[in-house]
Amino acid sequence: MRKIHPGFTAIAILLGPATLIMGHQKISGYLSAPQLPNPNPLKVLQQIYLKCSEPPKLQRTVQCDRYVSYVDQCLTAKNTCDPRASYELLIKLDFAPPPLRSPLPDKVALTKVSDS
Repeated sequence: MRKIHPGFTAIAILLGPATLIMGHQKISGYLSAPQLPNPNPLKVLQQIYLKCSEPPKLQRTVQCDRYVSYVDQCLTAKNTCDPRASYELLIKLDFAPPPLRSPLPDKVALTKVSDS
């Protein structure tokens, strides 16, 4: 009977756990959700500002008006606005979509006109 070389034994001992670790990494990488690239935070803040500043001041939502006035104050003071402060403001303003309203009826029928 042939004797197994000690080098082969060492390789087998080291490759066992290594293959388990590499297999676990491959499987967990396959099962995890793909990481999306982080968008540029300044670009996101700019897009929110542009979206909120489109309508006239009287037609803006309260949240948009507060955010636009905050950014305008930063620009007029010629200070560099801290993006973290802008994010905190956006979180406080809670930009949630408005609740759905029931549709208005197409036709309205008058039954009686009163003289008051």
